[in-house]
Amino acid sequence: MRLTGQQRHQQNDIAGALDCFRAALVIDPLHRETLRATAACYLQLGRSQPALDIFRGIAADHPADAGAHFDLAVALEACGAAAAARSAYEAALALDPQHFGARLNLCALLLALKDIAAAEAEGRRLAELHPDQPDAWCNLAQVLFAIASHAEADEALQRALAIFPGHAQALFARVVARSMLGDVEGALVLQGALRQRGFTSTELSAIPGAAEVWRYDRSDLEDICLTALFERFRQGDWACHASLCDGLTALAARVRAGTRTRMQPPQAFHAMAVGLDHTDYLTLVGQVSAFVATQTSSMPAAPRTERKRLRIGYLSPAFRHHPGAYLFRSVLAAHDRAAVEVFGYALNPDDGSAVRRDIVTGCDHFIDLCPLDDAQAAARICADGIDILVELEGYFDGARLHILAARPAALQVSYTGLLGIVEAPFIDYRFADRITDGGFASVVHAREQPAYLPGCFLPYGCPQTPWQIPSRRAEHGLPEGVFVFCALHNDYKLGPESFAAWMNILAAVPDSVLWLVANSERHFAALLRHAGAAGIAPHRLVRAPRAPNDEYLARLRLADLFLDTFAYNAHTTALDALWMELPVLTRTGRNPAARLCTSALAELGLHDMAVPDTASYIARAVELARSPDMLDGVRRRLHAARSDAVLFDPARKAAQLEAAYRQMWARHLDGLPSAMLDIGGA
Repeated sequence: MRLTGQQRHQQNDIAGALDCFRAALVIDPLHRETLRATAACYLQLGRSQPALDIFRGIAADHPADAGAHFDLAVALEACGAAAAARSAYEAALALDPQHFGARLNLCALLLALKDIAAAEAEGRRLAELHPDQPDAWCNLAQVLFAIASHAEADEALQRALAIFPGHAQALFARVVARSMLGDVEGALVLQGALRQRGFTSTELSAIPGAAEVWRYDRSDLEDICLTALFERFRQGDWACHASLCDGLTALAARVRAGTRTRMQPPQAFHAMAVGLDHTDYLTLVGQVSAFVATQTSSMPAAPRTERKRLRIGYLSPAFRHHPGAYLFRSVLAAHDRAAVEVFGYALNPDDGSAVRRDIVTGCDHFIDLCPLDDAQAAARICADGIDILVELEGYFDGARLHILAARPAALQVSYTGLLGIVEAPFIDYRFADRITDGGFASVVHAREQPAYLPGCFLPYGCPQTPWQIPSRRAEHGLPEGVFVFCALHNDYKLGPESFAAWMNILAAVPDSVLWLVANSERHFAALLRHAGAAGIAPHRLVRAPRAPNDEYLARLRLADLFLDTFAYNAHTTALDALWMELPVLTRTGRNPAARLCTSALAELGLHDMAVPDTASYIARAVELARSPDMLDGVRRRLHAARSDAVLFDPARKAAQLEAAYRQMWARHLDGLPSAMLDIGGA
């Protein structure tokens, strides 16, 4: 029966092969190769649990066999047990460091787990141990893509093709590599040559990434180029900043000229992050939204109904350990239940975090939309009779604006994510404030209309626990007796202009350090190189590791002054600093993303901490560092303002939102279109 099973397997009759192998096991239940063949069939048929049971038994019986641990790891991966699979691959490699499949799979798994540093180490080791294997070089290229080392990735692919010129995965990956390097024309030539080979759909599906590359057009390859530039920028390779800005500006021009219609969400975010002119951002994000709208059919309009309690839905992919969740964690529970009924719609699975629990308990109804597709999710929201649906993350990861494009609610509002500015024909309003909107406050938006809240428009969660957590500088690598400038920003907010200002500040205040976040060793090394070029010694930059939210907030009290970024201000992080009574210094920019901190500081009466230009920013930071009494004065003013600000009062912020909802709904009942609203204080 075993031989018959092998024959049927070769004929791709997997179910028939499985029957034969199982029959063979009745005769000899411990025959290892038959057990392996049976488990392999289970995996091919998508039945991972019985395969895992078999491979676990083989590994237990043969603990010194690397192949047994490798098989177990494959089955564990198929069952979604990533951590256990990693351990099994590592066990196989401990027994046989030359095991090609174990290291190859481990590298891919580490990439999926976002352990990029470990993936890079394994990828380089695989190519070192197996330099004659083209798959080793293809694997290394994928790792190099992940760390934005695009030229080196292209070289790795060329190494694979030198060994095997017809290696299909390497050929398809080179289309992507050339695009990442800005050679879109070269990528199109490579793609054309591949298309001439006439791959079938079955062949394409068997080659990692090939089917997607096959469908790419010029627009896709241009997007790959711009995204690659942005990833290099995030890694601290700021030499590409001008090329990135020029490319995004040119893209916006093509949209206005009508030569680019399809637009991917990342380009709009990239434009906001690097401080592109706001009109160009509006062009790009508007095109993204227009494209989403063309892909979705609207639901029938709900009848206008006057209710005693409005049904408000909050839709987000960030109801988890995420900055957006920490903004909202207390506001939902603070809503007046006599005025509104609160529905939470999660687009992300439960991560078990405390902030998720707070959001769930803060809603009257909490619905996990993850199992539903966009049409089903829209139908569920419609069935709930939602009057006003508020989306909270714009086009950030996990957002599903196709749901809103279906118009499941009578009115739809954008808030917080991308500052609520998504320029969508299916969004009626966006929450804003006049300081953040700045020079664009008078712009007549063709799509969503601003609902201006008094003071800073963002909510804030106001956690109390961090104030009870002791924290000392020595625990965080910070020296005693020096001035600590704090810049705990996401990597995409760090750029050459703000970093140069920080280096000037450090040069003027010798007895000081800059405390910042770097998402990888590679990124931190790049920051140290930039600092060295400005004459600043490496020990003056102190890297802060990621920490649980309460611990992260508690340690903010160890710093003396928070330095804001220029193109894209700190948002949640700045409010965190102010909540923990750490003074924030910002430079007021022109774009809304560069004005949010100015708005927060204005509400707190700290107008002197928002300065108009870089020279004033440097001078003010140096002045505060040299004058402890002046800095103490700022802290006292912050302490006094913090206790009375709506910004740090979830109940009053919720009342402002409810006042806005009433105005929006009143216009809707009167049959009036959305219009700019000014919401009074609450």
